[in-house]
Amino acid sequence: MSLSFYTMIGSKIKLFLVLLFCFSGSFASTNIDQLLWQTEQIGTANPRQFDENLELLNKSLPEFNQAQKDYFDYLRYYKQGYSGEFEKSLQNFTALFERSHSIDIKFRSKVKIANIHVIAGDILASLNALDYVLNTIDLLENTEIKLLGYRIAQTVYFLIEENQLSMSFSNLILENNPSDTNKCSALTNIGVLKLKMATDANTVTESLINDSIEFCESLGDFVFSNLLRLRWLKFQLNLQSATQEDYQQVLSQLNKYKTQIDETEYKNLINIKNSLFAETYRKLNDVENSLKYAHLTISGSKSIGNTAQKLSALEILVAHYKNTGQLDLAFKYLEEKVKADKIYYNQEQAKLIAYQKVKHDNQAKAQQINALNQKNQLLLLKNDLSEKSKRNQLLINLLLLVVVLFFILFAVRIIRQQRKFKQLSELDHMTLIFNRKGIKEHMKILLPYAEKKNETVGYIIFDLDLFKRVNDVYGHVVGDWVIKKSIEVCKEVNNERAVFARLGGEEFSIVIRDSSLEETKRYAEIYRKAISEIKTIDATGYEFHVSASFGITTSSLSDFDYTNLMTHADHALYQSKNNGRNKSTVYQPKSLDRKYFDNTSP
Repeated sequence: MSLSFYTMIGSKIKLFLVLLFCFSGSFASTNIDQLLWQTEQIGTANPRQFDENLELLNKSLPEFNQAQKDYFDYLRYYKQGYSGEFEKSLQNFTALFERSHSIDIKFRSKVKIANIHVIAGDILASLNALDYVLNTIDLLENTEIKLLGYRIAQTVYFLIEENQLSMSFSNLILENNPSDTNKCSALTNIGVLKLKMATDANTVTESLINDSIEFCESLGDFVFSNLLRLRWLKFQLNLQSATQEDYQQVLSQLNKYKTQIDETEYKNLINIKNSLFAETYRKLNDVENSLKYAHLTISGSKSIGNTAQKLSALEILVAHYKNTGQLDLAFKYLEEKVKADKIYYNQEQAKLIAYQKVKHDNQAKAQQINALNQKNQLLLLKNDLSEKSKRNQLLINLLLLVVVLFFILFAVRIIRQQRKFKQLSELDHMTLIFNRKGIKEHMKILLPYAEKKNETVGYIIFDLDLFKRVNDVYGHVVGDWVIKKSIEVCKEVNNERAVFARLGGEEFSIVIRDSSLEETKRYAEIYRKAISEIKTIDATGYEFHVSASFGITTSSLSDFDYTNLMTHADHALYQSKNNGRNKSTVYQPKSLDRKYFDNTSP
């Protein structure tokens, strides 16, 4: 029999012995403490046993001392949280933190408060709670309680993309002789982070991933084991070197563990699984199953919000209905994707802003304390030298000047770093033009200005035709060259009012300031012809044709609203694709029928 079988039997025997004490009369204090601790260790791994222990403890509640009552309340509020009563659980944990005199209970409560805020998406509140946890952790004597703090730190920092910090706390857990449950959590997080930061297959140790999965499975913790497994399968699916055979192997693994994942009843895990099914079937050209799992992913996202999985599913639906000419459905899911993308993007930005705010607040506190110390030192120095010569007074003034200059230089350096960070975050690193975030920020400034000046803004979206075929046939290196070359030839067109952006993949936008509809159409045709005349043989060694389809609108058609401009230009782009590709189409708001679209290309 396996080691996990004997481990399970051993834990059952321990629990039986504790229960035997319980039913033999009133609890001794040590037995109460033991069962409270054991119940906490069970956690969500065995919800039924957790509830049975709570009922058993409740029968002896009159015999509890105050510390044991607080501990029991902590476990009850924990149950509320994992049962989905987040608001009620949060209120109770906050009240418990205020009234308890035990630093262990206060610490545990703050850990759960941080966790609930993470689930609710309130990253700033979670980071503030985490700040208390990390400032208090060295005051604790019990290592297992400290590990609760390390676990929430690894989780919060993972969610806000502070990968190195998250990895550090996972390693801290492993260095402190953790329980099997904590060890499983840390190994899973390290595995996911390694996959997240990997650049290619050679940078990930497959044995590390498999060993971590097997360890968690031996504990019966199928949430963590399958979370890492799904990340590993997604990593394999998206490798540039992956073949149809590799896709089939991923599908086989998904089918093998599908039931096990569903039985966890963990909604986020199930949604990740459904999304991965949809992506795998898409790569295998199984349209029916790909659409089925895409719809399941969107349905599963209703209770957990706008996730990366939902965006991926919507992208699959948009691409399918666009390619099959079902433009009404394509447009419907595109609108839903634009809204979900906006919310998801804002959530991701909120995480970064929250972390930076807490980080800067802490830096500001440290600087304030440092400044006060320096100020006090200067005052003392001034008093000591008050009766000395003018030469000494000059020294004081020079010292004050040096301190002021130091703070000015420090402030300038911070401002420059922030500007540089902002600039880098708004550029597409491959083409060195705006990315989606950068063009959005640009439009926030341009549109109100143009509206005030009564200037028309031209907006163009273009998409490289059959680009997936280029990647599949000639490889991603050639595909990258095509993307960069397309932007290069467009930028060679003499138009100082044009701004370019890469919206993602092979899709781009062009914004032309103070440009009428006729002028915007004329430039779109110039850009289209420039792309269609690209010569590939000398640079790539392959001879193939490059073309792009264009969708055109202006602020006179779509108003000074960035979402409208994007959506209308994209819909016109679909018409260009539907009418044979390598065309330019103007959006007409009168109707979505094809007859109302002006095809400017022959």
